[in-house]
Amino acid sequence: MSQYVTPSNPELAKLVKSLPQWAREYFEERAGILEYEANFPRPQAEELAWGEVQSLIDRHSPKPK
Repeated sequence: MSQYVTPSNPELAKLVKSLPQWAREYFEERAGILEYEANFPRPQAEELAWGEVQSLIDRHSPKPK
C-alpha cells in the first residue's frame, strides 16, 4: 500500500509511480503547496508539480560530454 495519493491523470500517475523516492516526495510536496497555498485544483497542482520535478531532474542529471 502506497503512502501517496495516486494522481487523477492516469498518464501522470504512471510517470509519477516510476520516480525515485526523493523525486516522488518532492512531487507530493510541490503538489500539496500548489493545492493548499496557491489554491490550484489538485489535478492542476499535480501537472505543475510534475513540471517542477522534470526541471529538477534535468538540472541534476549528468550532461553528455
